[in-house]
Amino acid sequence: MRVFVQGASRGIGLALTRHLLPRDEVEIVFASSRNPGTAAGLIELNSASGGRLSLVELDVIDEQRYRSCGPMVSNANGGSSR
Repeated sequence: MRVFVQGASRGIGLALTRHLLPRDEVEIVFASSRNPGTAAGLIELNSASGGRLSLVELDVIDEQRYRSCGPMVSNANGGSSR
């Protein structure tokens, strides 16, 4: 299973990301944040994820970033939107 978590830099999104990563049935977690490069919790999880966490820069009010997110996730997902 591949999972996309929106707003993963803190709060419920970060907790959900932490919960999903160790689960055997989860192949990869796409974790979105407006600025993942400064999200300390995500950076820490990413370094320990063994490549199972993909950080996605996404601000849903920025239409250009919002539109580029789908193709980026699709490409990382082997061209599939599943």
